[in-house]
Amino acid sequence: MFSTTLAGTPLRAAAHAMGWNVQMMARTLVTAKNGRRITTVAASCTAFRPAMPMLAQLSHAPRLPARVHAPGRTMSQFGSRGFQGKRRFADAEPWYQNRTTLYGTGIAVVGTSLYYVAHLEEVPISGRRRFMNVSQEREEQMAKTAYNQVMMEYSAHMLPATHPTTRTVERVATKIIRAAGMEDLRWEFHVIDSREQNAFVLPGGKVFVFTGILPVCKDENGLAIVLGHEIAHQMARHSAEKVSISLLVELARIAVTVFFDTSYRMTGIFTELGLMRPFSRSMESEADHIGLLLAAQACYDPAAAVGFWQRMAAKGEGGPAFLSTHPAHRDRIEQIREWLPEAERRREMSNCHETAGFLADMFHQMQQSRW
Repeated sequence: MFSTTLAGTPLRAAAHAMGWNVQMMARTLVTAKNGRRITTVAASCTAFRPAMPMLAQLSHAPRLPARVHAPGRTMSQFGSRGFQGKRRFADAEPWYQNRTTLYGTGIAVVGTSLYYVAHLEEVPISGRRRFMNVSQEREEQMAKTAYNQVMMEYSAHMLPATHPTTRTVERVATKIIRAAGMEDLRWEFHVIDSREQNAFVLPGGKVFVFTGILPVCKDENGLAIVLGHEIAHQMARHSAEKVSISLLVELARIAVTVFFDTSYRMTGIFTELGLMRPFSRSMESEADHIGLLLAAQACYDPAAAVGFWQRMAAKGEGGPAFLSTHPAHRDRIEQIREWLPEAERRREMSNCHETAGFLADMFHQMQQSRW
């Protein structure tokens, strides 16, 4: 996805289905006088992925119960490191000296390692090895909710399939899909009439482009860079990969919290900033790389990517890089310049100048839409 922020944009409904985690916490209070129990419920909402709806939070994290003490005593939550917790475990045998705990931990580590290795696979084109335990069918099933919400949210702003802009998007995307060898998916292309400079893809080949990004694209070469990026997300199945990695990260959080009596909330902050957001930025870079090669293979000019991101950079960055789910624009430009020779070679190998429809394509590009 190309948008660097989501808060305040009209994509809130889709983001809620794809990337928001709503937690309800029940707290029981015991009065000192009559012993009556009063239960209060508080809700908190945290954004996990503010840019591209990629299903990362559809697998809910286990909740750790609060410890409720007798009237007059302090209430604490697991991992709070309160004084009573330290006194309670001060004389206990350390977990690493308990044979049963050690054997159980060893079995769990070996079993998890075997499961991890058994679910390794290779990302197309980039060749990166990654953990994946989500099937394509399950991924598409999880994406249905987001798809329905996006369609409901923007039904009044969708350009018809016969609109020239929609036809242009579909034609450019079809060439890239053909180059990627992904014609077997049921692709859908939707153009949303909005000033928002955004585009995204949902699992199953559902591509959405906002008209606000078209002036940044400038022409069909720039549009091919955007669509190549989104189609690359689909090819690499980044949504399913993030769900898979979230499971491992959640297990690690629980293990650290239990064995080291750390704050569960604190480990969440560290894993989010130290693991998940860098991981998200790496997937965006991978989509940039794969998308650039796909656009070049489809006979579009890969050098247009530099101009596209320069125009995006001119509109401002989205905040500190370490807090973002996307790489900084200047970093993307530097990486793209490094990939351009590879993209040019792929374009030459596609024999773009020798295809039967080259003259027709050249004539069309001379008259192509410029936004």
